[in-house]
Amino acid sequence: MNQTINLLPPKPPAVASANHSLPVDVACLKDAASENQERLKRIVNLYVLHTADRLEQLKSAIKHESADEVSALAHKSLGSSRTCGMTAIVPPLAELERIAIKGDLHGAEAQLTSATAAFEKIKGFLDGYVHQLAA
Repeated sequence: MNQTINLLPPKPPAVASANHSLPVDVACLKDAASENQERLKRIVNLYVLHTADRLEQLKSAIKHESADEVSALAHKSLGSSRTCGMTAIVPPLAELERIAIKGDLHGAEAQLTSATAAFEKIKGFLDGYVHQLAA
């Protein structure tokens, strides 16, 4: 019985801007970067840093039951996510903002958990995508 072991690293995720099952709308991201690879890499790095920070701030704001702060943070994160094509995180952030605007944070933790999971998918995709650009 002959078994082949694959020693190659896994392929980065396929990039198809029309595929809405991807966590990132690549066409939108490229558009935000004006089709410039270096600018795209900077945008990706800034997006990841800022979003990670905002998710932590959202966690704290929810813990302290500050609906106004949750609304403002979710709104900022939602705007940058839409602009950069980070589609996976948009629905939970939009719902988090909607919840906070009502002033009742019931359900906010669940939406933050969903946003955080979506952010992890986005980061994984972006790591592969940026690696693919470098190749």
